[in-house]
Amino acid sequence: MKKIIYAVSLTAFIFASCVKTNDLSHETVIPAKFNILQKSQKEQVQFAESNLKEIGTEIAKLAKDGEFINFVHGLVSKKFDGEYEVLIQDIFKGTTWGNNVDMVKVNHYLNEFKDIGGSNFFPQIYIPKLQNNEDKNLSTTTSNLGENNIALDSIVYIYYGGNAEADSATNTYESYPGYVLNSQGQMTYWGMVNEEYANNHEVWILSLNETVGNNAEFCPPAFINGVNQYCPESVGGCCTTGGGGDTPHGGCVGVDCDPIELSRSYHPDMGQHFPVNCKIENMVVKEHKESWLAGASEIAIRAALNCHNNLEMGSPTGVVKQYKSDQASNYLGVLIDKFKRRQVRNMAVKNVNFSLQRGWPVTNYFTDPIYFDYVIFERDIWPAMLNYQPYGVQPGRIDNFVIPYTGIASATWEQKYRSAKHGNDGWNYYYAKGSFVSNSLLAITQDRYYQTGYVNNSEIVFNTKDY
Repeated sequence: MKKIIYAVSLTAFIFASCVKTNDLSHETVIPAKFNILQKSQKEQVQFAESNLKEIGTEIAKLAKDGEFINFVHGLVSKKFDGEYEVLIQDIFKGTTWGNNVDMVKVNHYLNEFKDIGGSNFFPQIYIPKLQNNEDKNLSTTTSNLGENNIALDSIVYIYYGGNAEADSATNTYESYPGYVLNSQGQMTYWGMVNEEYANNHEVWILSLNETVGNNAEFCPPAFINGVNQYCPESVGGCCTTGGGGDTPHGGCVGVDCDPIELSRSYHPDMGQHFPVNCKIENMVVKEHKESWLAGASEIAIRAALNCHNNLEMGSPTGVVKQYKSDQASNYLGVLIDKFKRRQVRNMAVKNVNFSLQRGWPVTNYFTDPIYFDYVIFERDIWPAMLNYQPYGVQPGRIDNFVIPYTGIASATWEQKYRSAKHGNDGWNYYYAKGSFVSNSLLAITQDRYYQTGYVNNSEIVFNTKDY
């Protein structure tokens, strides 16, 4: 790949007695964690990437040893969360590699990602080449790397804070700055790296893992009661501990806590009135809405249940009230499934078999929570931005069932979600927003009945059915 030479400038906070530098090969001033959530998103991203750079410098020193590269490849290839990545902290568990690096420094910068607004985040190494090898049925194993192997000196490191803004306005290939370790043990700018190069060369991306919980726990998906669950409550209490599910950072605490969601209650008639179960059967994702630097697209959902006219128990004298659904969550939503970049490129049909709602009342359309109002999006963790897509504003739902009340539009309420912005290409814009109804009479005036729901737009396709 032809290198593009340009001056790299990092905007940084200036500490007392510290001097800002324009070259990552020198000591870089890192913004303080104190009050970081009150800073601009750009400053939050810089905070993440600066700390990742410090960790990466120590990792790069170890990677001068071919055995360490083989070791990391072995860990990454285990795909503990379904992708070719490994937590930095796990590299040093039960091994002697920590004897060859400044672990005081490593642990210090790992801890900079702890207790950010009550949330813990965990740096990782992601190697795109191994996923590309798998996609092309090439070997994902690493041959023994001797001292003279070129890989020892050609690993390019990228520090990705979840905001692929570098050259995004003009560079359609979405390139990002890559760095190498020089002979003085300093990181120096190497050139811009795009997906094609990373797929065919040794590129290590240091980023924050998007799957583990507040204690670095991971809860794998499980097949329960005929559907896939990515937050199975019956398997080790994963939903309550936060591992890999709808509360991946410890429930309603931390940066993703949604106090509005927390205040919602379940409808008193859930599981009664001839209740039905609804699921998404198949799904096609047409747009990544995720950088190649972060791997697979994580498709998530947030939803609330509503009675007729969005009023409490459907009463004409009731107050506006939304009820808790099975997709009750924090700002990250509930994970439906991960879609690999190859699956998105090929628009592959995936049997996600994902439960939307269980025990959904169906017969009393005057008082039952007959509307399932949802937003589906590509979720990203902090420091990605919060996005606000209100219901009750077109193209939001309007209650078209006019008996016994007439023409009352759906009320406005928030369904914020966390998804990274990427230039002006709309990545933080949702895949789909809409409603399903549980009562067949309502299906006469509504577009999507839960048994035969079908959504097909320029970015996503999926169908719903009962189970």
